[in-house]
Amino acid sequence: MEQAAVAAESLFNPDGNHIQPFHQSPVFDLLPFAIYTCNVSGLITNYNKKAVELWGRAPVIGDAQERFNGAFKLYYPDGTYLPHNQTPVAASLIDGLQRNNIELIMERPDGSRISACITITPIKDESGKVLGMINCFYDCTEQKQTSNALARKTKELQDFVDNASIGLHWVNRNGIITWANKAELDMLGYSKEEYVGHHISEFHKDAEKIEDILKRLDSDETVINYESYLRCKDGSFRNVQISSNVFRENGKFIHTRCFTIDITEQKKLNQAVKASELKEKEERYHKMIDEVEDYAIVLLDKEGIIQNWNRGAEKIKGYKEKEIVGKNFRVFYLEDDRKSGLPDQLLATARNEGKAIHEGWRVRNDGTAFWGSIVITALHDADHNIIGFSKVTRDLTERKSAEDKLRDYTNQLEFQNQELEQFAYAASHDMKEPLRKISFYNHFVLDEDKNRLTDKSREYLNRSVAAVKRMNELIEDLLTYSKTNALQDNYEETDLKSMVEDIILSHKDLLEPSGSIIEIGELPVIPVIPFQFRQLMDNLINNAIKYKHPTRQLVIRISYDKVKGKEIENKAADPRLSYNRISVEDNGIGFDDQYSEKIFEIFQRLSNQSGYRGSGIGLAICKKIAQNHRGFIKAIGVPDKGARFEIYIPDL
Repeated sequence: MEQAAVAAESLFNPDGNHIQPFHQSPVFDLLPFAIYTCNVSGLITNYNKKAVELWGRAPVIGDAQERFNGAFKLYYPDGTYLPHNQTPVAASLIDGLQRNNIELIMERPDGSRISACITITPIKDESGKVLGMINCFYDCTEQKQTSNALARKTKELQDFVDNASIGLHWVNRNGIITWANKAELDMLGYSKEEYVGHHISEFHKDAEKIEDILKRLDSDETVINYESYLRCKDGSFRNVQISSNVFRENGKFIHTRCFTIDITEQKKLNQAVKASELKEKEERYHKMIDEVEDYAIVLLDKEGIIQNWNRGAEKIKGYKEKEIVGKNFRVFYLEDDRKSGLPDQLLATARNEGKAIHEGWRVRNDGTAFWGSIVITALHDADHNIIGFSKVTRDLTERKSAEDKLRDYTNQLEFQNQELEQFAYAASHDMKEPLRKISFYNHFVLDEDKNRLTDKSREYLNRSVAAVKRMNELIEDLLTYSKTNALQDNYEETDLKSMVEDIILSHKDLLEPSGSIIEIGELPVIPVIPFQFRQLMDNLINNAIKYKHPTRQLVIRISYDKVKGKEIENKAADPRLSYNRISVEDNGIGFDDQYSEKIFEIFQRLSNQSGYRGSGIGLAICKKIAQNHRGFIKAIGVPDKGARFEIYIPDL
């Protein structure tokens, strides 16, 4: 506003009359506050648009009635009316002094009032004679209201803080108490002079703790909540919860504002409640321990002497409480275990590692033995010193007996399997020998020119030769099946495409004459048992050739993809795994889909028609090989359309 006054001063001539009316000048209309001038007689000589807005009307320049307060009325903030010859403007015209930021009430022609903040600057000639004055003012009504509201809120807040029921005190960075409210002083019994101005550590039971908190607040922490004991004037202590909030200026710790809550009575009540609850819990705990029947729960002292006895201990070990309490727990162990020092070793393990676990034969009161599973746990006091041990025993005699029987059965089964395998090899060797002789004699009779055979005899001999051949193939397939029964973990990374191409080459003599087609997609390199997986793929390709449709060209498609277990509709699929799926599909005679499970059983055949030969073991071998690879195989058939076999090998 001072710059505006200097600019407006140039508009006067030495007689105090205005040179140019700045209410016509757009420069002064841009000012955010009102401005007007008057001559030494008080007549308004100039004004801007903001003045008109605040006055509520535009005055007439030069009109004798339009003195500096003729366009409006002025009042002191207390409501006293100010005639124009008693206003600060009149005083400035008389004494030539500047008056700054005078707060007055301005009443406009419509009767509305605003609070105005006015600055008056006299205009003088070179000799110091007053020529007029410049008056700059703005509406400070809202500012005044805000200031008044803030003052009221500040007073209310101060009253609230002074009279709050919670204790409050301020502490500077040096630890000196700079202020405390009534609740704080009443709680401790001090007067203001006895508390404020003293170091805070004088009133705390743990002075070192307070020094540490002041250091933390002086570093970078903003709020610290802690529990402490404050000394009262009578020498007693109050248990308090303090929340300390830091006030900083430019990052520098100025003081901390502390809220103090007296929790003495609450603590006493809590301790009483906790003591009652603890006692109740202990009673429930002991009752629970006493009532347990499936476990023997015993408390031992540091030397292993039995201190208590529950119902489960009496049931399992056969002792009454009065018979056993006070004795060493070694009495439960076999004589050999006691001599070897097993009980002491278990206590040492529990002492060093916190826990000892063991299973073995134990002795009851009547001398009988039971198989016990025990857990000995070290018990500690508040300083982590061992004060004893808990010992929990469970009678697992029935489980032990069942495990022993299962182990004997498993050993027996393994022995029988070995015997069966040896029998299969021996039987196959013994059966092949007479078959070879039968085949030799049949061929001798057929090939001897001197033998004059009827057509019927020759037909029967040919049938016999064919039967011998089929019997030999059946024995070979049975041997192959018996070999695939045992799981062999000699997996190798195998290129399935190379394997399939090699198998196709071995069937070249069967495929080429009929013009059969085999389409091979991209096949993976995966870990498999090579000779078994080759047998599986060979059987599936051989099946497709064997059961081709009599009236159309055979087409076999071999493909691969990867699929998630949860997407496979098969109970053998593990939803957590991913599977490699190898598919072998043909356009042969197919089969009814209701037999999709049955065809994998041994001695089951896809077709009983006379033109299709097979032992009925090939697909059973395929299933066994897939299972040996922790996978499975599916068959999907449509009569007279074809069949599709899907092998699923998990990605392990």
